[in-house]
Amino acid sequence: MTFIQYLDFLTKKYQVTTSEILDQFHRNGFTMTKHNLAHKLSGDRDINEVELATIIETLCLSPQEATQLHNLYRQYQFGEDAYTEVALIKRYIEHFPDKRMMRMTSTPIDLNARTELNGAQAIRETLFALLSEAWGKQEIFIYCQPEFDDLIHALLTLCEQGSSNVSQIISLNNDCKTDHNLYNIHCLKMLDRLIVHNSSHIVHYYYDQVNAHIHGLKIFPYFIIAGEHLLLLSHNFKMAFLSHDIILLRTMRAEFHRIFERTLPLFEVIPNDIAYMQACMQIEESTRSDFYTLQYHPCVIFNYDEALTRSYIRMDTPYGDLMLQAIRTRWQSLEHITGHHFHTPAGTEEFLNTGITTDMTPKLFRPLSKEDRQRALDAILNVPSHKHFEVNEDFLQIPQKLMIACFDSGQVMLSYQGENNNRLVLKERSLYHSIRNFFRYLEQYESRQMHSCVM
Repeated sequence: MTFIQYLDFLTKKYQVTTSEILDQFHRNGFTMTKHNLAHKLSGDRDINEVELATIIETLCLSPQEATQLHNLYRQYQFGEDAYTEVALIKRYIEHFPDKRMMRMTSTPIDLNARTELNGAQAIRETLFALLSEAWGKQEIFIYCQPEFDDLIHALLTLCEQGSSNVSQIISLNNDCKTDHNLYNIHCLKMLDRLIVHNSSHIVHYYYDQVNAHIHGLKIFPYFIIAGEHLLLLSHNFKMAFLSHDIILLRTMRAEFHRIFERTLPLFEVIPNDIAYMQACMQIEESTRSDFYTLQYHPCVIFNYDEALTRSYIRMDTPYGDLMLQAIRTRWQSLEHITGHHFHTPAGTEEFLNTGITTDMTPKLFRPLSKEDRQRALDAILNVPSHKHFEVNEDFLQIPQKLMIACFDSGQVMLSYQGENNNRLVLKERSLYHSIRNFFRYLEQYESRQMHSCVM
């Protein structure tokens, strides 16, 4: 329900007329014509916050109704179409990475005896068998969209055995405004789960009008090559054909490579902490005016206090000196760039209690002492070019292991401190704009800027 629809519902529920609302405006000392008010109540003209307060006063709403109306009003101010993307990214963040999956088990199958496959069960068993046979031994090539759930579940199940070389080609929607980028955000949600758990999974993409796709007119638009097996798939994944023909395999493998070379990588995988710091330096050097970060704890690494930072780097590691130099370089690159950093109030409290924060990995940094925690917090709050915000936790629950950084160069860094601690750099423009749009909403409506009392 939109703001105007809910407002109309409330006026009818409490049988409040336009004349009664107009009288309240006049009693409050505001000039308002009945014609102008009618246009505002119908959504033809904007309602400002003062006018909304007068309308709520007239309606005599319950606290729950007033809160709901205020929440819808924020979306109305921001743009209800734009808010659709905000809600999608919010859901994406809160479920990152979504570990829910149907765990698959191996079924003894003679793959060489199978050809035509009908029905979800036969396809599922065959798919898992051929992927299992090649996993960790032979390259796997996938030309298939991520909405094929059985494929996602099979790959996630096999990731528990270790990594394997997987190359995948997908299509993203280049008509993303029609569905508020829903399709592309869904693709991101499906694929980053795979790459977080298998850094050898490479995804390339090309653009197409997915909602008007012609795949339904093709018999087998998708295919998977695993070892010496070729699985052809129908557009709805309900029919498949398994081939072992050497010439056809060679032809389809060559076709995959031809398309792969003409497409773009969706992610760049950052394999370790030093490579991550180097990637941050490169991205930050290309940042023009601003960037955003989001994590559970305060972003303490931008404290610009070298003595403090040096004292907590694990200098006994091979990367101690390199880390300090990298941090100095990052400070210099961002000295005149506006940083917008978002974290949770619970994260602030936890940092002050433990000295641990998301962006200072325990492998490279020791927890800050009790005496230095407030010093570090005051230091980040006193850097003029960086703003720090506590997020409204009723609006957004940030996973403790997640970090997202969004740069105006069009790149997004995704980091999740799970089993593999993989970091991903996302460069696709529609997803970048959706994530940046989310940060704009968060700053404007669902966060509180922190200020230091230290001068």
